[in-house]
Amino acid sequence: FKAGIPVDRVGLGTVPFGTGNDFSNVTGWGTKGAPLGFLKERQGFAGLVAYVQRWLQADIRPYDIWEVSVRTHSAGSFRFVENGKKVCTSSHMERHKIRSTAGGGQEMSKYMCNYFSLGLDARVGIGFDKSRRKSQLQNKGIYAWEGTKKLLFKKKNMVSNIVDRLSVLRANEELGKARDGHDQGIEDAQVFTTSSAKSCDDSLETKLLGNPVNLIFMNIPSISGGLNLWNWSNRNMGTDGPRDLLQAGQDFADGKLECLAYRTATGF
Repeated sequence: FKAGIPVDRVGLGTVPFGTGNDFSNVTGWGTKGAPLGFLKERQGFAGLVAYVQRWLQADIRPYDIWEVSVRTHSAGSFRFVENGKKVCTSSHMERHKIRSTAGGGQEMSKYMCNYFSLGLDARVGIGFDKSRRKSQLQNKGIYAWEGTKKLLFKKKNMVSNIVDRLSVLRANEELGKARDGHDQGIEDAQVFTTSSAKSCDDSLETKLLGNPVNLIFMNIPSISGGLNLWNWSNRNMGTDGPRDLLQAGQDFADGKLECLAYRTATGF
């Protein structure tokens, strides 16, 4: 992006090296990590050669890349896990390009390929990062333990404590960066609000049903190592919107983000 290379002319080959490997899963390369000795020079890089041969025969598909901007309230700040602790140093500020805002808070923007979330599962992710290991099996065990702790022993934080509303912006607004969307006056339609307050025209706004423990914005039909949450979520709407959304498919190249809300930690 920074070099101005036309991304529609670049194909990306995938090697599943992570813990969940959701990107690799939805692009057809599975969730199982590469075998030991994958990049051994004395073996002639045979593992890499096998992948390259498959890449050259694979179909090329477009893929949506999103940019997400988070702005804190006036007393808010960001924290990063380093050596098992949550900190934010000047090097973190520089590396992640965190800006101080006029209102006294902070803003950070990140490119997003797969999904991002607010609430319970994000807290599980922070706990995981504190204890991350190099083994895929160990990391999955850590995820399971962190999830159990947050479910049974930790107080749940509700989405209504984090999010005021979800809105779409006017289609004729050209945003150079995601952070430009924070400016007031360019909202077009409101998807939902987390309060029961009335709008300026004295009509009840569309309220997020229940009091969810998390919100997940998904670009792909895979999370936590291959779980298709969107496909399973076909019974209950999060708002009073059209129910045909329950049967809608998911495509990582359709210019849309799917949003899921889980009302209870047990349900998630």
